[in-house]
Amino acid sequence: MASLESGLEMSLRQRAMVDTCFEEGQYELAISVLEQLRSSTHRPSKWVVKSRHIIFLPDLKRSSHVRQLIYIALHPISDAQPEKTSKSIYDSPSKLQPFSKTSLSSAAVLAAQQLLFSFAATQTPDSLARALPCYDASYTVTGIANEDMGDSDISRESLCINEARDCWGILAEGFVSKSRVLFSSPKRKSRRRIEDDFGLLDDEGKGNCDIIGESAWPVLDWVLTLFERNEQVTLSKENSLYSPLLLNQIPPTRSSTGARWDIENPLAVVIFCLQQSDFRRQRIGARLMNLLINLSLTPSLDFPMFIASVFGRFSTATSEIFRLLLTLLSPSLPNYLFKVALCYKFINEAELSEKPGVNSSLKIPVRARKPRSKRETDRCQLTAAPDRMASTNRNLPTCEAILCALKKKIPPAVDGKLQLRVKFELFVSYGTIQKEASELEKDVHWTSAIRQISFRDVLSDAFSSVSGEEGPRFGHLAQSMLSTWI
Repeated sequence: MASLESGLEMSLRQRAMVDTCFEEGQYELAISVLEQLRSSTHRPSKWVVKSRHIIFLPDLKRSSHVRQLIYIALHPISDAQPEKTSKSIYDSPSKLQPFSKTSLSSAAVLAAQQLLFSFAATQTPDSLARALPCYDASYTVTGIANEDMGDSDISRESLCINEARDCWGILAEGFVSKSRVLFSSPKRKSRRRIEDDFGLLDDEGKGNCDIIGESAWPVLDWVLTLFERNEQVTLSKENSLYSPLLLNQIPPTRSSTGARWDIENPLAVVIFCLQQSDFRRQRIGARLMNLLINLSLTPSLDFPMFIASVFGRFSTATSEIFRLLLTLLSPSLPNYLFKVALCYKFINEAELSEKPGVNSSLKIPVRARKPRSKRETDRCQLTAAPDRMASTNRNLPTCEAILCALKKKIPPAVDGKLQLRVKFELFVSYGTIQKEASELEKDVHWTSAIRQISFRDVLSDAFSSVSGEEGPRFGHLAQSMLSTWI
């Protein structure tokens, strides 16, 4: 049996069956055929069937079938029929064309979402992620807009995914409905015309839509599933836990060399998830943060800038969102390192920071759109993936710095419960790292300090600065943790 990495393409006959169903508007049938043909040894099509002739596009690295599934999956479940627009019988055919004839049933949308997850179980994350926009030149499709990608409406309309800057952009509310206007017409448009029109849609939607549309949550879940599987594949190959596919979703520096740092878009997605009342959506935000943290401990992402960006965004959110982030992160060495760095920064800058307040308009900022040629040049110069994890000790404060932070009195203006949570997470995370470290990596000053009676007084003072029952409770928990480390 062929491996996942060396899986073959679907046969011409199989691809023709699927494309014919799409062209005839039989979307549920097309998805059903793809499900029946799904195999761990064969990948979805990268070919296009047009007018009974097979066209091979050697530069087309993204699977057209997966792209169409993503596009269908982004539609609302309840939106079974497209919105009808009144037209005059005197309108010319060219004016009638831009309106989509695509009619997607709720069953088709659900089937597309389910099939995407099925593909995630049988195909490599790398092969599926080729259908997503990114900053990596090796995944870039060139010249696609000037080709009629099949005769189906859904195939043409799904080309809007290729024009997004990254995978976060396709999740925005209204992305499908706004993009449909540009890509539903079978009339061929120039690359410059499409880029200009798509840029106008970005500007029109700026600040007026949610970061994640109500119908885009399943697709976000699926994207994170790909990143998580990609982490495991990388771990087995390089003994490093990070996702190169996630790295491709972060823009490179202007010089296209060195560690990346612009995580504004994924951070906005994390905060938006944590602001939801649905716990499942909050967990999605925590999963994305886990992925970012793992990536931050590699040379490809600037760790100090990462911590500064997270602190900057969460210090302007509510204190409840900050506490929720610390609570939902899974217990792992990378997350403990992250908590130590973030909580240490919080305590040291508490006097300079204002009380966290509600920021009700967290939207992904829209950057000026570069010309296609410039974007491709930047992407071609991306640095190679890291080959090892960064040193643990390099990102850790010293024992003396941790003790000093625990002793600091945080200004009363800062939420009391947040003060306790931050100090508790700092203490537990640092102590856990030291306990799990090898003898050569342990901080001998910490090992000596926790055995002294005076250390218990430090803990008592650290959690007694806030009145109420929360302080003694956190203090008791800290004392209990200390007993397990001695």
